[in-house]
Amino acid sequence: MNLVVTGTEPQQRVSRGRAEAVLSVSDRLVAEFEGRVTRPVVTGVTARCAQQLQGQGLPEAALPELLERLARADLVDLLAEAC
Repeated sequence: MNLVVTGTEPQQRVSRGRAEAVLSVSDRLVAEFEGRVTRPVVTGVTARCAQQLQGQGLPEAALPELLERLARADLVDLLAEAC
């Protein structure tokens, strides 16, 4: 089954596993950055990072860890820029 993901980019079809990985990573990062970054910002950064990783030939099993690392780094950079 494919899910349609919408945002600022054109709509894309992604696998259910990929969509669940993005949601799971997003939820963990929302909890980690609570009080410093809003949920919409975290989910937006996570979705953008997932798009960056798409088509890179990565094993599906590696996606959650790589996505979480990339999104966390982007969020830390975002916080650093705000200071």
